[in-house]
Amino acid sequence: MTTFGDDAEVAARRRHPCMRTPVAAPDVCRRLADAIVEQGGRHAEVGAAVLAVRGASGLDPEAFARRAGVEVDVLRRAEAGAVARDQLPGALRRMVPR
Repeated sequence: MTTFGDDAEVAARRRHPCMRTPVAAPDVCRRLADAIVEQGGRHAEVGAAVLAVRGASGLDPEAFARRAGVEVDVLRRAEAGAVARDQLPGALRRMVPR
């Protein structure tokens, strides 16, 4: 049986994801918006906000769209930054700050 020394266990615990410093929500949205712009999204802030909310929910696109009461295609277009805030259905529009 292999046993780990104290140093190896401490090092393993430090590498575990729960020990990482959480990234601030504005930083996450900024990074997401930058990625959306790189992919040609015209409404990056919208896409970033919707992606951040879905990411926090832990749901896949289909389940999230069902829960929000929208079509998956609408959700994917919103996440890609292809839809302006004013054009979003109510459930998604409420996820995007003004």
